[in-house]
Amino acid sequence: MRDVQGLEDEAVVRACQAFTAGDVKGQSLDFAPAVPRFVSVCREMQKALDYSRRPRIEHKTETDDSPPCPPEKVQALADALAGKRTIQSVAEEYGIPLAAQG
Repeated sequence: MRDVQGLEDEAVVRACQAFTAGDVKGQSLDFAPAVPRFVSVCREMQKALDYSRRPRIEHKTETDDSPPCPPEKVQALADALAGKRTIQSVAEEYGIPLAAQG
């Protein structure tokens, strides 16, 4: 069939199965589908096949188990928030740049 040239056989078979099972939205259960409607569903099936076969992006996990911030630094910042230390002393000790206040 010239209308489905360029589509994989599997896409055409899946479209036939969808029509046979009555799974195509808006399909008449009393009449065969028109050729343009059938070809449209074949193309949808081809898109689904192409989508399912595309390369997957692998999730890369961190191999470094160390925390992003040393616990001592976190504790020093917590102390500054609690008023036990000044933020300036923590900034100087850990090299944290402070925004100019004006």
